[in-house]
Amino acid sequence: MPCDTIQEAVVNLNKNTNIETLRDALKRLDLKVGRVGLDVLTFSGAFPGKGCVQGTYRNGKLTFPNSKDKWAVKLIKEAYSEVVVEQEAARMRWTLKKEGKAKYTATKPYSKDKIQIEVLADGTIKTTTDKISAANHASAEMFLLNMARAAGGLVTRIRRTISSLVQRPQAIKE
Repeated sequence: MPCDTIQEAVVNLNKNTNIETLRDALKRLDLKVGRVGLDVLTFSGAFPGKGCVQGTYRNGKLTFPNSKDKWAVKLIKEAYSEVVVEQEAARMRWTLKKEGKAKYTATKPYSKDKIQIEVLADGTIKTTTDKISAANHASAEMFLLNMARAAGGLVTRIRRTISSLVQRPQAIKE
């Protein structure tokens, strides 16, 4: 049920990772990306202020010839999650508006339904929903599930508490 929930989907780049999505994420980071066969990517480039990185994605794992380059994993996961959010929003026909660095609002055209999405620094995709209309309920559920599947890691979903959904009434002055 997508109504009034908070969901977190942890990114786990594994054998089920969509290699095209990962390639798009690496390119988003301005890395040079090469493809070797069907399931191997090589990448290299520089990150301003952090240095150069070189690595390979093979058999569901990111590897780096220089062990000091492992700092890049968080940046790669974050970029991967942003691409996942954008692809799934387009696929499920939700309109995505970027609200800031790694923050989005997804809305369905001609409705008040919205999903708040934030990509955390480690790549975790966090979604927060209010009530979703019956007309968009199934679409919202599939959107959340597809993002979670693409993330590939542990998914948690909790109901938001009543106190966080209801604004407390203001005191009335007589």
